[in-house]
Amino acid sequence: MSSALVYKLVIVDGDKEILSMNLSYSSVGAILNDLPDLAEHGDLYQIAAKHPSREVRGVVAQKETISAALCNVLANDASIDVLRNLISNKSFGEIATIDLLEKLIERDVEIAGRIAGFIRLYQQADLSKLAVLISDHSDPEVLVTLGQSRRTPTGP
Repeated sequence: MSSALVYKLVIVDGDKEILSMNLSYSSVGAILNDLPDLAEHGDLYQIAAKHPSREVRGVVAQKETISAALCNVLANDASIDVLRNLISNKSFGEIATIDLLEKLIERDVEIAGRIAGFIRLYQQADLSKLAVLISDHSDPEVLVTLGQSRRTPTGP
């Protein structure tokens, strides 16, 4: 995380800056949340993923157009909230390996449950192995989620 970055709102009239004010982390998060989820905002998402606030990073983790590289950065975030948001992200689903998913399942029970609910999202993982891994989880709610998910593999 970079604490040296300053997020500002700047208003320009012609060539003249008429207002410049620092933004709080909640304002940055609100702007990112309202920003259309477009690949052209990738540079902004890349910068915002370094924000010290987990709220801001969590909003970035929900953006479906984030790059594979940024998914990998966010997958190692210290915040469980960020990881919980990332789990259901389509872009993350395209790059998540069985090893990464196993690490996340072991880290947090709610993440394990969300992975169970979105099991078919993970294109790089062997879904049968992932289902077995989840079915070994000690929390019964994770098992129920796996069993109730319409996405759970049902056989060969």
